[in-house]
Amino acid sequence: MIGGVLVLAGAAGGAVLARERIAGAVATQALRAAGFPEAAVVVRRLDLDGVDASLGLGLGPAGKAESVVLGWSASGLMAGRLDLVALRGVDLRLRLSDGGALGIPGLPSATGGDTATTGGTTGLPAIPVDELTVEDAAVHVDTGAGSLSQPFRLTGTGNGPGFDARLELPAAEQDLAALAPLIGPAAGRLSLAGAVALRMDGFAVRAVPDGCLTLRATGLAVAGQGIALPDGLCLRAAAGGPLAIWTPGSAESIALRALADVPRLAVPAAAVEATDVALTLTGSDQRIDLAASATVRHTARPAAVAPLGVTAKAAWLAGQPVAFSATGTGPLRVTAEGTHDTATGKGHADLRLPKLAFAADGGTLEKAFPVLTGTVAATAGGVAAKGRIDWGEGAPTSSAEVLLDGVAASVGPVSVVGVNGTVRLSSLLPPVAPAGQTLAVSLLDVGIPLTDGTLRFGYGRDGRVAVERAEWRWAGGVLRAKPFALSPQAPKGLVELEAEGIDFAQLLALAAVDGLDATGRLRGQLPVRIDGGSVRIDNGVLESSAPGAVRYDPAEPPSFLAGEPGSATDLLRGALTDFRYQELRLTVNGTAGGELVVGLSLQGANPDFYDGHPVKLNLNLSGALDRILRQSIDAYRIPEAVRDRMTEFGLKPP
Repeated sequence: MIGGVLVLAGAAGGAVLARERIAGAVATQALRAAGFPEAAVVVRRLDLDGVDASLGLGLGPAGKAESVVLGWSASGLMAGRLDLVALRGVDLRLRLSDGGALGIPGLPSATGGDTATTGGTTGLPAIPVDELTVEDAAVHVDTGAGSLSQPFRLTGTGNGPGFDARLELPAAEQDLAALAPLIGPAAGRLSLAGAVALRMDGFAVRAVPDGCLTLRATGLAVAGQGIALPDGLCLRAAAGGPLAIWTPGSAESIALRALADVPRLAVPAAAVEATDVALTLTGSDQRIDLAASATVRHTARPAAVAPLGVTAKAAWLAGQPVAFSATGTGPLRVTAEGTHDTATGKGHADLRLPKLAFAADGGTLEKAFPVLTGTVAATAGGVAAKGRIDWGEGAPTSSAEVLLDGVAASVGPVSVVGVNGTVRLSSLLPPVAPAGQTLAVSLLDVGIPLTDGTLRFGYGRDGRVAVERAEWRWAGGVLRAKPFALSPQAPKGLVELEAEGIDFAQLLALAAVDGLDATGRLRGQLPVRIDGGSVRIDNGVLESSAPGAVRYDPAEPPSFLAGEPGSATDLLRGALTDFRYQELRLTVNGTAGGELVVGLSLQGANPDFYDGHPVKLNLNLSGALDRILRQSIDAYRIPEAVRDRMTEFGLKPP
């Protein structure tokens, strides 16, 4: 277009006194000789002050001007300058090459071929003009996936061999699908508005925005995810430099350094938003580097994750996927690395959460994961995780593996100590753990403390923990729970515990009571009822499976067994020195956090007490069983299968 204007000026200056038709023919022939075989010039006015004509370069729809007005003076022509170049009705059409460069279809490049396919241009010649105006103009870019159209107005003044100009861009909506070759499959409407100061010097054009170039979007969706930009985007130049430098004909024709401010960006379907987004873009038509910072929040109430300060970097090389990395810091630290293929819209991110150690006050987990506030409080141990998010076909998918290392926590009225193992998640939002997850638990307190256990479970989209198997080896026997399901947010239900093969001697030995010994094994049921914040054992029963003995003969009897010879306490002490029972029955009732009421019923005889006369004893052992069970924690060891999974994750178990 610029070359056509200069040829037109030269032809017109050489034929000032000729008729308009002759001048038009001369200009047409000159343009065709310059490499535009289909060019055409129609001169409407020609006099000593200038020329008014229409110009077409014969590039099809690639370039035309409805009106070209050239103004000159004798002194200006003598100096090789024009007083005025005024273009109206300019229509410039460009094409995006496979390599990502812009060119004009049909315009020869410096290296030969078509600039629309080679991406080169013949360069920008100097414009010796005092005043330049371009009105009612538009540029159209064919990306191969659609067309982008931007109207503009340009005014400028001469500056030696170049010029200084102001480019005004009124808002005009664009179909984002046309950008698919650059950013991958996308949908929505974009508009860009603002003003840019241009300076042309030799073969380079420098662009500096006048404040912000404002980008607004409606119905935006990238990689199948809806994105909202309610306050738009402000694109500006870095301090002390241009936003872009265009040098046609060079190996990398565009040099970019831009800053972008986004007050708010939201992904409604994922309930995620980023605020105070700051972007820095640098690069060329072959490479773009992006640095970003923002505050990212989960907008659900309560939020699954606490707000994070995020910094990120990304690099795009023409024809290659975008590679990116990011770090989020706050109550927890998360890192991410991944790629995004702009050609297919597919990508992934690998996530990692370094070990998060829980403070004794129980606040660490709630600060990091607000959704757990009032539901789960962790007071010891730590958690780490690694995961992956994939997108591009349908809804995004996610998975993760979570390591629990010596965790102590409470879930409503249920408390656990020494939780070790890994949990595999098939989804992060919402969290889902398939059935079959296995954890080792040193203590699970559901009204009766259960120790040295293994838990196999799953966590569903309904927010319920489904326990398939729970087993504790305790006092030479086993405690098992029948399958059950509970919601951590509102726990309610019945956990039925079955005891088998409990060694009565080992059970009593855990209490470390001087002079106390026993034989025999116990079995029975302990029904645990959970309702909101209450956990209660209702009518638990442990019974002997065979005859046995209880012997209690301390060197120093406790005060409650002290009594005068022949008193009730003296008789009880005598009977317990070697009591051979035929039946033994323990009953358990009470509320977690309170004292358990444990009743002991014995039927049998002491061969040395009243000549072995049968005796039935009923004793109240309130609180004792609770203490006995808790003391077994010291003997806890992590099962080998769980240790192996923890080692695979990268942690050496204790």
